[in-house]
Amino acid sequence: MRQSTQLAFSRYVLPGATHDRFTHSLAVMGMTTVLMKKLFEEKFFADVDRDQLRRDLEIAALVHDLGHPPKGHTTGYVFECWPKTGFNHKDLTAELIVNKLAEQIKACGGDAERTVKYLDKKKGLPEGLIVTGDYGVDKIVYPKQDHHFADPREVCFDLDLLGLFSHMRWRDGKLAVEEGGKRQFMAWQEMILEMYAHVYFRKQNLALQRLHEKALEYYMKNTGITPREISGMSESVLETKLLNSEVEQTRECYHRIMDPDNWLKTAVAIKIEGYEHSERTVGRKITVVGTTSKTVQSFVDRYQNPLRKTDLEKKLAAALDLKESDLVVTTPSDPPKMVPRDVPLVNANNEPVGTIFGTSNAHYEKLRARTEEFYTLRVMVPDSHRTRVAGEYKQIIEIIESDCSTKIKHSCSGEQRNLFENPAKPK
Repeated sequence: MRQSTQLAFSRYVLPGATHDRFTHSLAVMGMTTVLMKKLFEEKFFADVDRDQLRRDLEIAALVHDLGHPPKGHTTGYVFECWPKTGFNHKDLTAELIVNKLAEQIKACGGDAERTVKYLDKKKGLPEGLIVTGDYGVDKIVYPKQDHHFADPREVCFDLDLLGLFSHMRWRDGKLAVEEGGKRQFMAWQEMILEMYAHVYFRKQNLALQRLHEKALEYYMKNTGITPREISGMSESVLETKLLNSEVEQTRECYHRIMDPDNWLKTAVAIKIEGYEHSERTVGRKITVVGTTSKTVQSFVDRYQNPLRKTDLEKKLAAALDLKESDLVVTTPSDPPKMVPRDVPLVNANNEPVGTIFGTSNAHYEKLRARTEEFYTLRVMVPDSHRTRVAGEYKQIIEIIESDCSTKIKHSCSGEQRNLFENPAKPK
């Protein structure tokens, strides 16, 4: 895990984001220890061997990310869609724990089978404490840690995790928040969304991830290498293989990743109507298309499969007379992960008193609107082709309509493009 970066391609965009999964796992283990102490003080686990439970959960926290392939989720998305494999990092984590680490875990006072059980988020508490739901220890820890290393200037993140934990309660195996911690938890939900906006779903980050997906897909198709074989590689080994591959498309995609002067830029953005203004267009030749929420979300859902993105990119590149490494289509990866979930509120007696969203509709609407801004399909190309491709947005829409068998009812912010070309023209 020392050779597996936590944020993969973010380190090319935000140079401080070089921390690894080992560092992350230590943080999750440390916070698990703190949280277990708090739960014991509250007599939450009254009828268990506390020392054993704490030890078991600390071990599970330390190995919870063990099965991630090189480049993490970006590689994992390709694996999960690869024909006849159904390969995913959680299955590999369980396999490694049982087949490779059983003796070491036993020597630490744990049990491999129990460790696997404690990493099943469907188990509830205490078993699912680390990975359960949106507010398991893993998810509470990583935005704070990622912010520290990535240091995105757009996000102010000064929330105290221990303070956040102090307001957390559990009822019937599910997370609840004490009324006094409501505002702190609301601020936490907003900060998570900002991390998605400025780190995880940053436009350039998504473009680099997409180039990696495409490079990896062509490499696997042409060499016959399997997801399991790639999962055994370090990131540096995989990068070297892709960068120097005999597969032309793979090599070209990776050379583009490694050359910041030739990174891809947005030419056409399809967004939910009403959010077109959230796209930065001043000083850029770009076409922003607004369409219905249902249509945009259907695009995002369809193109979660990276192999479908490749098929669409082939059609677009051919129509626009571009090389395949000159064009990517990006959508937010696994958007349900970023959407904050409602959390029950309890009083000092641990009795239910509604939910955060139910008692703060304005907060819910703010989160909903911020989330809808992420739902964007982008066509990204080299800067040298940007103006031409932006002007071909109608042809691009026709190709996407054909690929999705969907008619796009849209409005185009063409005025923004014309305004850039002729500053004297009123909007």
